[in-house]
Amino acid sequence: MDIDKFDVDLVYTWCDGSDPKFRNKKAVAAGTKISNHDELNGIHHIMQADELMYSLRSVQKNLKWINNIWIIVDEQVPSFINLNNPKIHIVDLKDIFPADAIPNFNTNAIETVMGRIKGLSEYFILASDDMFANKPLTKDYFFTSDRKPIIHVRKTTLGVKYWYALISYTCNAEITGKPNFKILQDFHNMTPHVKSDYNDIVENSKYKKVFEATIYSQFRSFFNIQRIFIYMLLEKVHKVVFKKQRTITAIVDQSYCTQPFAWIITLMSPNLFCINARRHQTKNEIKKIRKWLSKKFPEKSQFE
Repeated sequence: MDIDKFDVDLVYTWCDGSDPKFRNKKAVAAGTKISNHDELNGIHHIMQADELMYSLRSVQKNLKWINNIWIIVDEQVPSFINLNNPKIHIVDLKDIFPADAIPNFNTNAIETVMGRIKGLSEYFILASDDMFANKPLTKDYFFTSDRKPIIHVRKTTLGVKYWYALISYTCNAEITGKPNFKILQDFHNMTPHVKSDYNDIVENSKYKKVFEATIYSQFRSFFNIQRIFIYMLLEKVHKVVFKKQRTITAIVDQSYCTQPFAWIITLMSPNLFCINARRHQTKNEIKKIRKWLSKKFPEKSQFE
């Protein structure tokens, strides 16, 4: 089977956390002002350094084969985006969520329903706006020759202070039927999917009610389902392929960092990288990120 003979779309999750209307909506939904440094839902997750613009530049440069690009938003549109570009599609939360499940500020919930995007290709890649393609990559980095998604995973020790690790631990224990402090985690970066397989797990598996609970969870919580759970279920029925890596190998392959970031990416020269916000990120640090990205990806994309 020729791996180049099928379309692959790209799906982004995005919001402008500096928008007063958005922040007020979030505060009203929470019933109180959310702390800037809240581990699960603080504004550090959504502070803007124009990452999406530079991510799209990296895609045009290094993932030239991407077909349509879908940007999931909450009554917002990125100010720089070229809406006349036929590859760009804006998807509002109301288009994929049940009416009584919005407003929703939970990326776990959004990822659970992303397969409901009308017109989305059967094969797609999920990305957050702070994820970048650092080198030219072909489809076989993301999919096998028979079109199964390649999920990069690693075994790591449970760290009780990390909410993601706790959720991953719960998912691992459910799948394996026993507690295990060596848990399986996927890497926080661009991830391939097959829409019909993903939706089938969410909508038809014995965990349907658990997925529904996540969809109706307005904010991220320790009780949400992480997508690693879906990947593990799909791996059990041979519909995804796990590429297990040691931590150091994974850093070279897909760097994930907060601060400092430039020297890590320059030194490791990974295929993909993610610049994730720290809980105590300052405005000055955001300016540095924006400046560095503008130098790394200086050429405007067709999407601007």
